[in-house]
Amino acid sequence: MININQKTPKEINKDIANSLVKIRKRKKISQTVLSKKSGVSVGSIRRFEQENEISLISLTKIAIALGI
Repeated sequence: MININQKTPKEINKDIANSLVKIRKRKKISQTVLSKKSGVSVGSIRRFEQENEISLISLTKIAIALGI
């Protein structure tokens, strides 16, 4: 569980990105396949997973594609 009371926005974004990477890998979905399923570019997915930066609409699309 993410405790938002003691973390900065960047730390929260990193936690969210790490959680989604774990889910993606557990479901054995590559970044390329996730891109096709979500309509979010591979570059945006990479940037999110590495730099924790993404638009809210893209994050929502990724969550829907992962079924969460």
